[in-house]
Amino acid sequence: MKKVLIVLAGGLILSAAGFASEGSRPLSNKEAKQLIATASTPADHLRLAKYFELKAEKLEAEAREHADMARNYRAHPTASEMKRPGAPDTAAHCERLSQHLAEAAQDARTLARDHEAMARRQ
Repeated sequence: MKKVLIVLAGGLILSAAGFASEGSRPLSNKEAKQLIATASTPADHLRLAKYFELKAEKLEAEAREHADMARNYRAHPTASEMKRPGAPDTAAHCERLSQHLAEAAQDARTLARDHEAMARRQ
């Protein structure tokens, strides 16, 4: 019985700590969509700004990864370069994907700045 109480008390402490740090943990995509629809406080907009900043960082990392793959494919062409231009295992595909990811990262950074501005206006 004593062990059960200790485990329950530990769980409550961890739960309370989780609620206290909820504002600092990253939003999931689902939570971000919900918050976009209901954001009304500066704290809401700052959480969204952080979400979009993190999203931009991930997109930029993916863009760099695909740019590296494109360089590798250019240095070591596959048969697809001749037979199936633009196929997933070609430099052109990786370059195009890298460009689109970089553009998406810029859009995410713009959204982050917009939400920071909304937080300051309120």
